[in-house]
Amino acid sequence: MEGFLQTVSDSYAKGEAARLERIARGDQPEFPYTNELIIGGNIVYFLVTFLLYSYMSKREKGFELKPVLTVYNMICVFLAGYVVYGTLKFKLKIPGK
Repeated sequence: MEGFLQTVSDSYAKGEAARLERIARGDQPEFPYTNELIIGGNIVYFLVTFLLYSYMSKREKGFELKPVLTVYNMICVFLAGYVVYGTLKFKLKIPGK
């Protein structure tokens, strides 16, 4: 397991160094809060999922989640669009702010 964790750590460090080099050259768009936001969002998502699963497994009748799922899907579409925008901006080398 130590070898795996070291490999992941080395890979992350190498990728981060390459990203910082691209930013310095002006080839990498810098989107604020993307690293922290993505990691934090995933942690919150898994925590909420676990807590809701624990709570719902004790109930006889489930919640009506249609409105929640509609909002969730809209957020997912927005975030996917943000990724597409960033990718196109990078690929087409559109200058940023």
